[in-house]
Amino acid sequence: MRTAVGGAGPGARASLCDLLDRLIDTGVVARGSLVVSVAGIELIYIEVSLLVASIETAFGDRRAPPCAACVVAA
Repeated sequence: MRTAVGGAGPGARASLCDLLDRLIDTGVVARGSLVVSVAGIELIYIEVSLLVASIETAFGDRRAPPCAACVVAA
């Protein structure tokens, strides 16, 4: 199945660059855990969380609001 990326037509193929751009633009979260146990005793427990996104996507637009002295009264 082919999907259109970036406004391309229905028969267009998406390049790897287009797919990575869309992934970073929307963001992806992957979580997983690994447990190593012997005789029912947990020896090692590893939990991993991975976030792949642009800074704007992850944290939003955090520009400081303009200060009162900088705003010109109309």
